[in-house]
Amino acid sequence: MTRFAGKVAIITGSGTGIGFAIALKLGKEGARIMIVDHDKKSAQDASAKLNSFGIESLLQVGDVGDYSTAKEAGETAVNEWGQIDILVNNAGISGTHNPDQMSVEGWDAFMEVNAKGVFLGMKYVIPEMQKVSGASICLLYTSDAADERSSVDLGGRR
Repeated sequence: MTRFAGKVAIITGSGTGIGFAIALKLGKEGARIMIVDHDKKSAQDASAKLNSFGIESLLQVGDVGDYSTAKEAGETAVNEWGQIDILVNNAGISGTHNPDQMSVEGWDAFMEVNAKGVFLGMKYVIPEMQKVSGASICLLYTSDAADERSSVDLGGRR
């Protein structure tokens, strides 16, 4: 199937897990993939796996909460492939969401990736995506879907 032939996809958190599965699916359907991940080995392994399927890929290693990561990923994709059609903001971190148990540092890290990372991803690619017809942004937050820590326990108090 080639319904994404000629399309360029930037996928954050695509070194492993759901992000890699999305990269593989889009790549098998013709998209060129920009892997963005904070772990260099995971990003390199993901790129090698995609390449083994004949999928064209590049990688950007860095923290999505750092403005240079998003900017460089977008610039590299445009410089190499001329456009950006798809952004999948998949990177995210989880942990306790109980304010009385969460450290300030934990909160800062959570917001850096899960909020600021999404904002920066969109900030730097939307201008490029506006140049192509049919561009799409997908926002995912699945890391807590099966995690009992993902809700605040008020201990029966309301």
